[in-house]
Amino acid sequence: MRQNNNHLGAWQQPTGSGFGARSTAQDVIKGIDLSGKIAIVTGGNTGIGLETVKTLATAGATVIVPVRDTDKAKQNLEHITNVEIEVMDLMDPASVDAFADRFLSSGRPLHLLIHNAGIMWVPLRRDSRGIESQLATNYLAQFQLTARLWLPLKNASGARVIHVSSAGHHFSPFHFEDPNFLNRTYETLLAYGQSKTACNLFALELDNRGRGFDVRAYAVHPGSVGGTELAREAPRELFQQMGFWDEDGNVLPEVAASLKTVQQGAATTVWCATSPALNDIGGVYCEDADIAVVASDASSHSGVQPYSLEEADAKRLWELSEKLTGVTFRTVGNEQTEDVGIQEKPASVLLSEYLASVSAGKPALTASFFAEDGYIDAPYVESLGMPSRISGRSAIEATMKGLLQNAPGFHFTHIRPVLETHNEVVAEYESEAVLANGRTYRQLYMGHLTAENGKITCHREFLNTLVFAEAFLPNGLKDLTTDK
Repeated sequence: MRQNNNHLGAWQQPTGSGFGARSTAQDVIKGIDLSGKIAIVTGGNTGIGLETVKTLATAGATVIVPVRDTDKAKQNLEHITNVEIEVMDLMDPASVDAFADRFLSSGRPLHLLIHNAGIMWVPLRRDSRGIESQLATNYLAQFQLTARLWLPLKNASGARVIHVSSAGHHFSPFHFEDPNFLNRTYETLLAYGQSKTACNLFALELDNRGRGFDVRAYAVHPGSVGGTELAREAPRELFQQMGFWDEDGNVLPEVAASLKTVQQGAATTVWCATSPALNDIGGVYCEDADIAVVASDASSHSGVQPYSLEEADAKRLWELSEKLTGVTFRTVGNEQTEDVGIQEKPASVLLSEYLASVSAGKPALTASFFAEDGYIDAPYVESLGMPSRISGRSAIEATMKGLLQNAPGFHFTHIRPVLETHNEVVAEYESEAVLANGRTYRQLYMGHLTAENGKITCHREFLNTLVFAEAFLPNGLKDLTTDK
């Protein structure tokens, strides 16, 4: 009796596709017509993503390419027909939502969702929610975008979701106890590894939940590919120590000979997206344009590790992902609620997104942030000749505009919920900026906020800091304490 899913790699058996490591994207798509199909390819303006876009568009698909840098995308994609360029930043949950909303408003089905974009070899960074950047970019953004686009995927009457994973998943299982490196030492390859393990687990569970709607999911290892931008932040010394580069920063000939071309690197993505051999199977990890085998042991660097195809972990990760993103991803239910992109974000997540928007220089949002009777209370500024309370939306917005003009580097550095329910939070958050006089300006806030219909509202906010006063007083606290 055949197992009903790919738990622990039960379906990880090569199909005998006839393709291999040197096959190209053009090889695997021969004879396939994608006319009338709609595809989204993240990171489709460079590397294997760009080759994927070229291949799908040449086969007749309309390909939407969401990117951060639209100028670069226009330059790289200008000679490809059937391409639409959109704006999306995977590190910004609000940007992911905005892109999804624009696609949903078009009313089109979605036949192919290819999560190609990713980062690697980066130092420890966190997004506005405090989530480690490789986890946020390489996995959680995939989860959020898939959830938001679930309805058009179902409406396609035959859709595939492709997660560009990596053999790098061998570096680490998913660390449920501390995924964001809050209590363990950050190592960039461990972070990369767990983000790719998460992709594999997501593909497994998405296929389990989606195949009843004819939505199948796949994880892909493209191979070691030359000519991509994945290592753009890696220091030269690292690759020299690993024996990949010579002392002048050139790739060693024997290493270069082992790398796939971009055309070969895109082949497995295109094969998973289009091959009829996969019509009745999903949730599998693929490499070299075929289904991969299960790794022979924990030290193996080929095939797929069983821990990244563990059904219980896949379900656990789904629940954790809903919590981390604030997105409830329901694949079944009544017609009114089954478009799972419904946002049921907790108040703390909405607050994090709002603070990130202000950090990005959007003070106009501040007015709608406060309730009609909301106020900012800062008793310590009375000694500076300033009002201790600012009430009303227009007064608060004017204050914020003035602040951002005088301190253009103003940004929020952290948020810490103190008391929290799903729709209400009392939180501490801190801002930082450097003023024109060179002094650092930092403030600590305590806010009481509620969430309703996806909107965060602040009812009262208290400011408490001495660094603020020191920043504005040339002689520090002496200006307050010296007898005149």
